[in-house]
Amino acid sequence: MRTEGCLRDYRPIQCRTYPFEPHIENGEFSIVIEKEQIHGCVLIERMPEWRQAFIDGVYNGWLELMKIPIIKYNIEYFSKERIAANNIMKQYFK
Repeated sequence: MRTEGCLRDYRPIQCRTYPFEPHIENGEFSIVIEKEQIHGCVLIERMPEWRQAFIDGVYNGWLELMKIPIIKYNIEYFSKERIAANNIMKQYFK
């Protein structure tokens, strides 16, 4: 069993949907990519290669998770911080 590196079958939701973050602004939901990244990721450099199905899947997945009140609260909280810090590089709406 592999014990280091990316354990793909056990990744948390944030890793599975990276580099997108769920975002709510003025009552409207979107997914965003933040300007300030905690770590570098080759995915950011390869945006033109992203499949629309992946983007749509991430969007729809977060919409489903937002039905859970504590998750929606967290999305709202971090969205406010992101807005205050002007930390949105790209935003996707449906």
